[in-house]
Amino acid sequence: MLDLSRGPVHLSYEQGSGATTLALSVARDVLKSGNRVKWLSRVLPDGERTSQILWDLTESELEKFLAMEIKENLNESFKIIKYLIKGLDQNDIVIIDDWCSKTGRASKEDIEGIENIVSMAVNSKILICSTAYENMNGKQGQWKSRGGKRIDSITRKNFLTRSLHNNSRILKDGNNEMFIKIIGTGVE
Repeated sequence: MLDLSRGPVHLSYEQGSGATTLALSVARDVLKSGNRVKWLSRVLPDGERTSQILWDLTESELEKFLAMEIKENLNESFKIIKYLIKGLDQNDIVIIDDWCSKTGRASKEDIEGIENIVSMAVNSKILICSTAYENMNGKQGQWKSRGGKRIDSITRKNFLTRSLHNNSRILKDGNNEMFIKIIGTGVE
C-alpha cells in the first residue's frame, strides 16, 4: 500500500478520502508485527473508528501504541515529541496526522517541527498526513500538497483522492496508482 521503506512519506489527501483510516491501518500492521507506533495529531482519531480498525490487536500489541494530541504548533511541541521518538528503530513508525492546518499555508513553525522530527527519527518510518488543495491555475484535478519545497525535499509525496468507482480511493505515489477500498476494519 504505502511504501514506507524508502524514507518519510507525506500523504496529501482530499478531504473525506479516508486518510486517517489508511494511517490507522498502517499503524495496525506495524503493531501486529510487534513494533511501536507513535501517533501525533491535532485531533485524536474518532474512538469508535479506531476501535473498528484496531479491534483484533492483543493487549501487548496495543501497549506499543502511544497517541499524543498536539496542542501547540509542531515546533513548540517538539520539546515533548523528541522524548517520545527517541530510540525508535527501523520497524517502528511515527505517524503525524494533520501535521498542519487544513486551510491556508503550513506555518513556518509546523514545517520546522516536521524537519526536526524527520532529522531525529532517522532510524524509523515516518508518515505525515495533511489535506491537499486544488491547483488554482485552471487545471481541475491537479492536487497540491502543503509545506512546499521544504517538506517535498525531506519526504516522498503520495496523494489519496476519492474515486467515482465503487467507493474506492486512488493512492498515487509518483507515477504509480493503486485503487484501495475503505471498509469497516480499515482498507483493502
